[in-house]
This record gives sequence, C-alpha cells and structure tokens, in this order.
Amino acid sequence: MRELHEGAFECTHHSAVLGREKRFSLILSSDYEEASASPLALVLHGDGRDHLSVVGNETLRACFRESCFISFFPEGERSCYLDSETTPESRFQSWLGELLELVSEHLKVRRDAGSRVILGWSMGAFGAANYVMRHPGAFSTLGTIIGLLDFPNDSYPPDENYPVLPLFPQHRSRWENYRATRHPECFAGMNIIQAVGKTAFDAGMNAAFHQALKHAGIAHRYLEFEGGHEWSVVAEAMPHLVDCARQAVRGTGQ
Repeated sequence: MRELHEGAFECTHHSAVLGREKRFSLILSSDYEEASASPLALVLHGDGRDHLSVVGNETLRACFRESCFISFFPEGERSCYLDSETTPESRFQSWLGELLELVSEHLKVRRDAGSRVILGWSMGAFGAANYVMRHPGAFSTLGTIIGLLDFPNDSYPPDENYPVLPLFPQHRSRWENYRATRHPECFAGMNIIQAVGKTAFDAGMNAAFHQALKHAGIAHRYLEFEGGHEWSVVAEAMPHLVDCARQAVRGTGQ
C-alpha cells in the first residue's frame, strides 16, 4: 500500500479468486480518522481506463475526499467485471466480492447495504448493474455514467453499439441474462442515478434502461450532459453522482 496523494493510495493484494496479484486504489474521506465507521463506495472504471483514472484527477480526487465515503477503485482490465461463462479464469465479479470483504476487514467500514453504493462508467456501469442484478441487497445506490446498460444486444446499429467481447457466451439467447433493460425488477427499491451524454453512442441504451425503469414504476434520476462517450462527460457527471449518493446514504439515517 503506497500513498499517492494525501488520503489516496494504490494497493496490491494477492487475489485468491483470480490466483494472481491485483491492484486497486483507495481514497479515504478527509474525516475518516474522526468517523466511527464510514459508508463505502465501489467505483468501476471503463474500458481503456484503470484504477488510477479517478485518483489521478485532482478535481475528482478532491470530490471523493470531501465525501463521506471510503471509496475504492479496482483494476478491472477488459473484464466487464464478469464471472465469464466462456473464460473460467476471468472471475472479476467474484473478485469484487473479495475486495469488498478485504476493505471491510481492514478499514472502518459500515457493513449495512444502506451505507454502500456502487458507481461506474461505460464498461464499469455495465459491471455495476450486473453486480446488482446478481447480488440483490448488496448495495442501496447505483450510479451509472455513459453506461452500456442494454448490452450485449445486436439490435443496435454498429455506430450505436459496442463490440461483444469473447468473455460473453456465443449463443445470443444467453445475452438476455446480462442486459439490465431486461431485468428492471432487480433495481427496485434502490437509489438510482443515471448520467447520459447527449451525443454518446450509448444514448439509445441509456434511453432503453430509463424507459424500462419507468415502465416498472422504479423511481430514478436521469441526468443529461453535453458530450459523447468520453472522459469529459465522466469528469463532469461524477461529482453529481457522488453528491446524490451521499444524500441517499444520509437519507437512510445511517
């Protein structure tokens, strides 16, 4: 564990799930030492980014430092944060569970779901939604930015879609199990914040998830930002997600 900036660290551990060394970064809120126990935020990066993308951004780092959370950022590689059906050694969703326990054991973290939020952008938003779908009750708040929330789905034209990686099953009938739009009931009772880039290629996917939640009667915040599927939208939207998550956690009375 090495300190990169005040209150921000890069950590390495041996993952029993993956069978190899893995890295993640960690940001402690500025009042961590005074707190008896803190709520937790798990933040998943997008494809082409890594566990240092937020920590290395001064504005976003300050945002998390000023929040009430212990926030950690796994090195997700190009895993989509899945336990792959086709690549048995790619068990990244199980690794997230392993990390949750590791952080909870070594830091002053609240363990109730009402004090836990999961955030992500792009591939990370896909991973966050899928973790919620497969682990009901693990988190109370879901926040997504420019998310692949109706994926994999070959009904979208190529310029509005994303390549399906070999991690996914070949048979398209299995893809239904991964598409958040097909399982809105998994998000009932959660605090949901959905941030969308107006000109992003994924706008159709986000609109589909938005409509699926509406049709299921699930309240959520739908925030639009100027821009496409790009880092500038993530950087602008993330503080809004953190603020909404902080309000939601405090609203539970925790």
